[in-house]
Parts: sequence; C-alpha cells; structure tokens
Amino acid sequence: MASYEPMIREMVDRFIKRLPGDKNFDLVADFSNLAPLLAIMHVIGFPEEHYAAAWEMADDLLAIVLGHHALDSEELNTRSKRLNAKFAYLQRLVEDRMASPRDDLISVMLHNEVQGKKLSPSEVVCNAFTLLSAAWETTSSTLASTVAALLEHREQWAALARGEADVQSIVPEGLRYDTPAIGLFRTASVDTAVGGVRINKGDRLILLFASANHDPANFEDPERFRIDRESTSPHLAFGHDIHHCVGAALAKAELVIMLESLTQRFPLLRRVDHNPLVYKPMSQLKAPAELWVAPS
Repeated sequence: MASYEPMIREMVDRFIKRLPGDKNFDLVADFSNLAPLLAIMHVIGFPEEHYAAAWEMADDLLAIVLGHHALDSEELNTRSKRLNAKFAYLQRLVEDRMASPRDDLISVMLHNEVQGKKLSPSEVVCNAFTLLSAAWETTSSTLASTVAALLEHREQWAALARGEADVQSIVPEGLRYDTPAIGLFRTASVDTAVGGVRINKGDRLILLFASANHDPANFEDPERFRIDRESTSPHLAFGHDIHHCVGAALAKAELVIMLESLTQRFPLLRRVDHNPLVYKPMSQLKAPAELWVAPS
C-alpha cells in the first residue's frame, strides 16, 4: 500500500487546492466524492481521462442496485441503458489488458490464478465494476460522516488540527461511529447458533455491521464519538475473516491523507448548520447527500 500513497497524496492535493478559502462549499460534492474515485480508477486501471464515464458508471450502478426503490420507471430505464453501454466500454478495456498487461488490478485479475483458476474476462469486468462503485462511495461517505462528527465535537477537530490527536485512531472511530456499509447478505454454510438464536445451514441472513459497531457489550458508551477510544474489539466496518474488504488498506490510507489535508488547510472549518445529515436514498449504505461547511 505504501507504493500508492504518493499517488493518493497527489490526487488529494489537487482537489483540496480547488476548495475556496473565502466561501461555503459542499464537502461531499467538492471534495470527498472526487479523490476516492480517481484513486480507485488508478488502482483498477481506468484512464484518468475517462473520469466522467467512471463517475457515471459507479453512480448508476449504486442507484440501480441500492437505490432502485427511489427511482421512477423512466429514470431506472435511463440509468440501465447507460450502464449497459458502460459494460461494453469496460469489456473493451479488459480486452486491451489481455493483449497488453499493465501495472493495474485489471491486469492482475486477468493474468493470475485464484485457487488454481484464472478469472474469465466477464468475471474481471464484474469485479472491476463492483470495486469501482464500492471503493468510491464507501470511502467518500466515511470521510463526510467523520468530518461531520469531528465538527460536532469542536475540541476533537481542533486537537487534530493542532497535531495533538492521532489521525490513525480517528479513522477507525469514524468507521465504527457512522458505518457506511450498514450490512450485507450472507448464507450460513453450517448449522450454528448466535446469541442463543438457532441458524440452520442455508439460511439467508443480513449481517448488520453498523449495529455490531454500536454493541455496548463490545464498546463502552458506543453512541459517543471519541477519537481517544480504546477497545479490545475491532470494528466490523470492513467485514471479517475471508469476507474482509479487499480495499480496506486503500480506504484507510485515503481517509488518513484526506483528514490530514483538510485539517491543515482548514483548521477553523465549521458546519454551516447543525441539522442531522441527510443521506442518499440507498439501502445497505449510509452515504451523506451533502455536507455544507465554512472555511472559518
């Protein structure tokens, strides 16, 4: 992951320099949505000049899969047609990497074996689609919700800006406190019991990571946001064991660098209002729709 840090810093610097120092701005639209998308594009192998296409691709996929209940039939049809066109684009990108491998994730997935087998081109396309969308929105959402929590606790933002708080400990607390991925479906592979509840092999479950991250049996005073929190129980925002998020290290590196850059550039940053965050209409994902802030 260390090899990606210069790339992440360059991208974060590029976008943070564009933020105005003399007027209010939307942290989501103007910053947290931007650098994470460009970073995961670089890792996967999307050309930077295709940024607009990647944005549309990720946004359409998330809206259809997680937000279809909020779309009327016309918008759902429009987004579906656009997404189908993007599949063709991504298929061409995969074909290019089959012929001419590069130092990117598409090439790695195409030319290496997983459990003794190579992924098919269609499997690589699907994986690239999923990684682009998931790595972008969850990282963007975590930054916005963590900044919102820090700004609600001014002393914690100020401590970070003065260099008196460890940003490496703030990121896990942000992930725990306002977990972006609320939960995911799983199928029980064996008969078992959890908390006295019988679960049979084949049962379909939804594991609520956000709920687990507020379990008072594992976290003292879980409803408080504390950058000095010490807990023997790790948060489950990235899942666990074989289902642990493959992009966790990249996301943590991005979040650390973005928080460092924000506090250095805007030590007096504040929210324009203190209304509860409004989230995008998506199931299983808490993504702030906007976060208006003032430079001082």
